[in-house]
Amino acid sequence: MSDSTVNWVVTGSSSGLGLELCRQILAASDKNKVYATVRARKSSGPSGEDKISVLEAESSGRLVILEGIDIGKDEVVEKLREKMAGVELDVIIHNAGSLTGHAQERTGDFA
Repeated sequence: MSDSTVNWVVTGSSSGLGLELCRQILAASDKNKVYATVRARKSSGPSGEDKISVLEAESSGRLVILEGIDIGKDEVVEKLREKMAGVELDVIIHNAGSLTGHAQERTGDFA
């Protein structure tokens, strides 16, 4: 691998697995730069905490938070294109999910 920066995008980064992925990627190498997409900085989980901003403050500029990115919305592609203009990506981790409120009932043996 070259000496240049490795640019990562991690969707769904405000909490849980996405937040931890950002933390681990940053810890793995000083050459990693993470663009973390979030709908909002505060977690949608029960705590409602803003943990991503704490990580941003500790990252020496290697974590860039892209706020207002909702993968369930059609305009997400244009928003990302605008916010990421000029950035050459190396790795994308699509961790975000979208719940439409229409749960499917599953039956049968899934073992």
